[in-house]
Amino acid sequence: MRTSSAEESNENLPNESGDIMTDNYDANGNVLSQNPVADVDGAGTEFVKDVVGARTDDHDTTTLAGRVHRQDDHTHKPANVYPTLAPAVTVTAGTGAAFTLGAFVEIVPASTITEDFDVHFVNAEQMSANVTYELVLYNVSTEIARMRITRDATQLKSDGVPLTMAVQPANSQIRAKVASSVDNADTINITLAYHTY
Repeated sequence: MRTSSAEESNENLPNESGDIMTDNYDANGNVLSQNPVADVDGAGTEFVKDVVGARTDDHDTTTLAGRVHRQDDHTHKPANVYPTLAPAVTVTAGTGAAFTLGAFVEIVPASTITEDFDVHFVNAEQMSANVTYELVLYNVSTEIARMRITRDATQLKSDGVPLTMAVQPANSQIRAKVASSVDNADTINITLAYHTY
């Protein structure tokens, strides 16, 4: 049985491995079992190990170790751009009324980004008119981000405009639609800055 004596050490506890991450204790401090860390995203959260996780947990888990892994990737993996070493992709606004979304345009083909990823910035490399553009990004046909970019009389392009989205699965196809604040088929040429996980 575990006591609160300050002099007691793990060597004096015959049934205990001394690893609080893998040992399960009863209310008296006795070791009940020595279990490996719970399965990835296991439902059990009765013990500390179930919440903290294992060193091998990656960004796909909901444990604290997995979330730290994701944040480390988010902060330290290199930034990427798509398309790379190629012209930006042109997206055209719909017509019939102001703020009408145009047709889908493929920005990132399926099976191009082969790791999980998220987009951090949209680079508007050229805009055809002095209007407000509402740009929508999709994973195939599911909306994943929406933003507005405005061009005034002194600019043709915009620095990277930040946005947030959930991490997208590897090999996802990313498409876009855009609307203009006037009833015109205005265009915007874009590239995406992204991180992988």
